[in-house]
Formats: sequence, structure tokens, C-alpha cells
Amino acid sequence: MGRILSSPRRRRRLAWGVGALVAAVVAVTAIEAMPGPHKLPPDTFGKQQAVDTSRGDKPLKVTKAIRRQISQSLDRFVPTAVARNHPEEAYAVATPNLRGQATDRQWRAGDIPVQPFPVRPGQSFHGWTVNYAFQNQVNLDLLVMPDLKKETRPLALTIDMRKVGHHWLVDSVFPVAVFAPLPKQGNRGPMVSTYDLVPGQAASGGQSRVSYAWFLVPFGLVGGGLMLIVLLGVRGVIRDRRARSERRSLPPLPTSRAE
Repeated sequence: MGRILSSPRRRRRLAWGVGALVAAVVAVTAIEAMPGPHKLPPDTFGKQQAVDTSRGDKPLKVTKAIRRQISQSLDRFVPTAVARNHPEEAYAVATPNLRGQATDRQWRAGDIPVQPFPVRPGQSFHGWTVNYAFQNQVNLDLLVMPDLKKETRPLALTIDMRKVGHHWLVDSVFPVAVFAPLPKQGNRGPMVSTYDLVPGQAASGGQSRVSYAWFLVPFGLVGGGLMLIVLLGVRGVIRDRRARSERRSLPPLPTSRAE
């Protein structure tokens, strides 16, 4: 080993070899320690109809006249169908699709495909926001305040409106968010939506972003360097023995003749 380190050329080769090995070990370890692809939460599907943007419908500008017609239908539908106050009266502002999901007897009894909710009496339903709108379809979000004698948590609804003839009718209604109970002063509390009920990645036991392979880096570097030194030493010993054997096998030099 001393003969190897005594040679400048061999020391340079040894340094280059150790450096290359260290770089290779670090690169491999870094690749192994990189975090893998995160698992996405399972898809959840509601009962809302999908929006087919490839069907060629032109976007609709919700004018004041359209907004007034939709609000009139909501003022009639929400207190009757959602609050279950004479639900049969909501039949007139429901689309044929929604009507066909229950019989006449079920509509009169309130057994309809609409989430019941104790709506505060006397409120109007004009403060809705548009999600998207096409020529014969408007999807909107509506905040409904509760009857505090029965419920204290406001409810957010997503409502799909369809234009049938010259009228805008309700095609589907789905709850999307529930607010925290209203305090006595009437201010809203924090909101809890359906997405907040899905367990997060941390709660499902997700993997750490840093792999335990990083702990093997020091051992790999030290072991690799020692292995390289041993290999270079063995290689030098083999070369020295080969050179000696070649020198011994050479024929003797011819003696000079006297002139």
C-alpha cells in the first residue's frame, strides 16, 4: 500500500477513482431517496349530471331577465320542495326529469329526490351565484338560511336549472356545504363542506418525503472508498509481480567484444 501512495501518478488515479465512486454512490442514493408519486384520494361521484363541454352549446350570458325568471322559480321551489311545505306545489317548477323521479302520490307526501331542510320562512332566494351557463342550462349555488327553531346551520345548495319552453325549471338539487351553527348575534361560523369530510393524506399514513436510504450514504461512501483502495492495491501488487517475472525472463545482454 505504501508503494501505491508513494507514486504521484497512482495517487492521482486513486483520488480520481474515489471521487468517481463517491459521485456514483451519491447519485444512486439521491435517486432512491426521491419521493415517489403521491397517491391521490379515491374519486367520489355525486348524482349531478356531468357537463359535456364538447357538445357545442354556446355559453349563455345570464341577463337580468333570465335571473328574474330563475329567482321566481327558486322562490316557489325552495319553500315547498326543500322545506316540505306543500311539496306538491313545487311540481309546477320542476323539469319533466325531476317530476318523473317520483309519483304524484310521492310528490304530495314529500317523498321526492330533494334534500329536506327547515328553511327560514319569509326569505327570498335571489342571491345565488352562477357556476356555469349554457343556452338551456344554468348551474348555480344558493345559500339557504335555516329556521332557527329547528336548525341553526345554514346550508349551501347546488341547483341545476333547465329551460323548458319559455320557463326556467329546477332539474336537480344537491347539498354541497353545511355551515357551523349560527351564534346568537347572527354572524356565520366556519363552513364545513363535503370535501372537508374526506380524510387527508397525513391521516391515511402517507409516506415520508425523505427516504430512510439517506442513512446509508455515509456507510456507502466509506465502504466504497475502502473497497477502491483495496482493489487498487491488489492491482498494483499484481502488476509489480508481473513486471518482475518479465525482467527475470529476459535474455542476458551481449558482452562487448574487445577490438
